[in-house]
Amino acid sequence: MYKVFFFVLSIFIIQSFQAQTTYRCFDCDNSTKLKLSVEYVDDVPDFVQYKGQTSSMKLIYIKGTRKISGATTTESYNEMFDGKVNGKYTFSHSGNMDYITYKRKDGKVFKFTVNIDDSLNETGDGYRTNPCYE
Repeated sequence: MYKVFFFVLSIFIIQSFQAQTTYRCFDCDNSTKLKLSVEYVDDVPDFVQYKGQTSSMKLIYIKGTRKISGATTTESYNEMFDGKVNGKYTFSHSGNMDYITYKRKDGKVFKFTVNIDDSLNETGDGYRTNPCYE
C-alpha cells in the first residue's frame, strides 16, 4: 500500500517540476499582415516566430534590464539568428495586456500587442500550448 502511495506521489512531484510551454499571439500595431508567435517556457519568452516563417529565433535575456514598478514589468531580450544578434525585443506587461517593441539591427522599430482571443487555449482558461501560426 505504501509503495503505491509513494509511486503516485513521486509521479505528481516529477510532473510539478516539468517546464510548461505556452504560446502567445501578437499583432503588429501598424500592419495587419505582420503577426508574431512567442513561445514561453514557465512564463519566460524563449523563441519568436513570425507568421509565414518555418523556423523560430531564440531569445536571450539581457541582464540588468528587468524593471518592475507596480503591476508593470519590462524585460529585454536579444533575438539570435545564425549565432548573431539580429535585433532586440522589449516585452512589457501591464495589467492583463502584453506588448512588444522590436528594434531591428538597422534601427527600424515595430510595435506589437497581444491578441488575447488567439492566445487562449480551447477552453479559454489559459494560454495555448501550440504555436499560433502553424
